[in-house]
Amino acid sequence: MAKKTHLYEDDWPDRESWSAGSVWLGYTMFYGFMPLWLGVLAGLGFSNQRIRWTDFLIHGELLIYAASLTAYSTRLIASDVNTTRPFASRQVFNLISHAVIIPSAAAYAIVMVLTFSHLTAQISASFMSWFSVPMVLYSIFFSLVVFVEDHRRTTTPLNVAAEYKKEEEQLSVDFDQLERAEVLPPQDESQPSRGDENG
Repeated sequence: MAKKTHLYEDDWPDRESWSAGSVWLGYTMFYGFMPLWLGVLAGLGFSNQRIRWTDFLIHGELLIYAASLTAYSTRLIASDVNTTRPFASRQVFNLISHAVIIPSAAAYAIVMVLTFSHLTAQISASFMSWFSVPMVLYSIFFSLVVFVEDHRRTTTPLNVAAEYKKEEEQLSVDFDQLERAEVLPPQDESQPSRGDENG
């Protein structure tokens, strides 16, 4: 007998949610990272002073983007909506967000201490590139998934998955009670017992 698949097991974001996520990604990449790509354009010829793209890594700018973008996503994860639909796997998403925010903020703090101490020569550009670029890319992907899931749950009028599951469990209980009632029919109290007949 095939295993029954409940609706809540297939309750994934639809095309509309991913479309909204794509729009969010476009706005974030254009406006959120505007200081970054404007600085890159300046380095390509809009400034008399040559600016390398690694100059945006050595001071930890990408780490600020990664920590800030992921921190904003945690607000969507933690918030409750009027639809009473909880965020899917909320604790797992929160744990993953901490894996981006804490290392990014800590690395940026170390860079700032070295900068204020005039020890920028000790900052490794190769390490900052290896560390910053994956962090900011991961934060973008993570925030996109969070936004898509938040859009899905906020646009769903009810927690349909939980309601269907509750109804199925209640129907199962009702059927069990009916089966027990059929197997054990009620006794007729008007009939005399054997003890009365022998007496």
